[in-house]
Amino acid sequence: MRFSKGLTTWGVRVGPTALMWRWNMPLCEAMRTRRVKTLGRHGYLTAGPLIVEW
Repeated sequence: MRFSKGLTTWGVRVGPTALMWRWNMPLCEAMRTRRVKTLGRHGYLTAGPLIVEW
């Protein structure tokens, strides 16, 4: 398990999967943010301030 801290995110990576938290996102924007995107075997799910990447 690897922890990382970026300019606007904190993350934990376990193997090919990562869970990130965008700590600077306003609540009203977070409530509107939902997206799933895949590119071949790589993809991510965004739900508010959480990002799950695989």
